[in-house]
This record gives sequence, C-alpha cells and structure tokens, in this order.
Amino acid sequence: MIVSKDLEKRLIDDNDLEKSYSITGDLNRSWMKKQIACLFNTYNHNAGLESTSIQHMRAGIQQYQAQAPFQNLLVFVNNSFRAWNRLLALTVPAVTSGIKDIGVFFVRDNQAEPYPQILTALELAGIENIYVITQDQLKSLPVTSDMFQNSIIADICPENISHFPGISLSGNFKYTRCFHKSSFEGLVWAESEYDWNLEIIQEAHPDVSFTIAGPETPIDVPGLTVSKKDFSTLTKKHWDLFLGPENLYTQTNIPLGLSPGMEALWLWPHIDNHFFKTRQTYCKEI
Repeated sequence: MIVSKDLEKRLIDDNDLEKSYSITGDLNRSWMKKQIACLFNTYNHNAGLESTSIQHMRAGIQQYQAQAPFQNLLVFVNNSFRAWNRLLALTVPAVTSGIKDIGVFFVRDNQAEPYPQILTALELAGIENIYVITQDQLKSLPVTSDMFQNSIIADICPENISHFPGISLSGNFKYTRCFHKSSFEGLVWAESEYDWNLEIIQEAHPDVSFTIAGPETPIDVPGLTVSKKDFSTLTKKHWDLFLGPENLYTQTNIPLGLSPGMEALWLWPHIDNHFFKTRQTYCKEI
C-alpha cells in the first residue's frame, strides 16, 4: 500500500501490538481465532481469485464477464471503536477475496489509543498496516493519490466520512458504509439446553443493548434487560442480533442469529464472496 511519509509516521509499531497482545489474554484471543476460522470457511478461502466467463445468450448475444479482487481495502474507524468482531468480519473476507493490501485507519475522537483487543484481533488476522490519524489528516487525504486507486473504502465512523473534502465518490474506487448506530438491539433466548456465555456476549458486542427472555430467564442479569414477554410479542419489534434456537430464529427477520459457542461472532449481511471484486461485462452480437 502506497502511503505518504506523514502517514508512515502514524503506523502502529510492534511494541504497541505486543502490549495489546498481552493485555488481551488467552481467552479473548481464542474467541478471536474462532471468529477468524469461521470467516475463512464462510468466505471460502480456497476459491479462485480471478475468473472469466463467456456466455452465449438468446437473440444472438454473447456476454463476456470478468472478476478480479480490488487492489486495496481502506477501513476508517474511530479510535474508540471496541467491536473487534465487526472489524474482523470486514477485513478477513477481504483477505479471502485476494485483496493484496489492507489498511485500517483509526480516526482520533479522543486522546486514547485504540483498544488493545482491536489491535490484537487485526494482528491475528494478519493485518499489519494499522494507523492512527487525526480528523485533520483524514480531511487532507487526497482522493487522487495512489492509495485510493482500485480500492474499496469501508467506513465505520460515527460520522459518514464521504462528505469530507478529500473523500468524494468519484474515481476508481468503491465506497461502502458499514452501518453505524448509536445502539444495536440484541435478543437472548434462554432455554434449559442453552448455556450462554453472557460475559463474552457483552464483551464482544459492547454497543448492543441486550434483552434476555425465555422459559429459563434468570431473575437478574447484570448489564441485560430481563423480559417476561413471550417470543411472538418480543419479535414484533426490530432486533439486530438474536441468540437462541434455530427453529425460533427462522420465524424472524433478524439479520444475524447465533447459537451457544458462537456468541462472539459477527457477519455483515451485505458482504458476500463477490463484494471485494471488480466486475466487467462486455456484450456483443454474434
């Protein structure tokens, strides 16, 4: 990835990564490795990186199609962001798609450094280009620079970065906004055969407001709202995440459902195997 000398100075160094690794601890690292393994399998790491096809169609038309990975992925996220699973759900599929250079840019919204767990998760995923920049440096990034060409720009900042002077939606790159909400809503369904790790649920999804319900609902769960409502009543409202039985999940429109053992997982619903690839189509008469 080609960056300016000024940006090179903002690169997280190995000492910071080593400290973060130690602070994160064995248990959290094991959850991160499980998430990474799940993502590598979900997005089929062994699939071909480039493909071409020729299709003969009705009415005497021939269609040529070609797909290839973008060169770069540039992820912009505020430095107080804590959901390491969401960053992995964005960066690991890019790795499996064959993107060569991935850069994560933490935009300062306070004086603190990025969370150690975030840095450790990125390191475990093999992401080495990690920067900390200011709002002014973000605004001054020239959209015509080489780092933006043939690139995907992924935005997880609270304030949409596309309106900043240096970032326009023209040029040879793709912009995607990974939805940012002030608070997500999660529903945990408690049954006798479901043993939930409530601690990792709250740690891996720090900005999700969880409600727990079901026949085995505890009287009190610190950090979670306890509800005695039945399932059909609860699912009349919008939820972003569901942790419970598959047979109940399939009755809902919730984007993501998880079983015990998968509590820390996250998948972006709009990212699939083709998301990180360019596509060309040529049609001709035959």
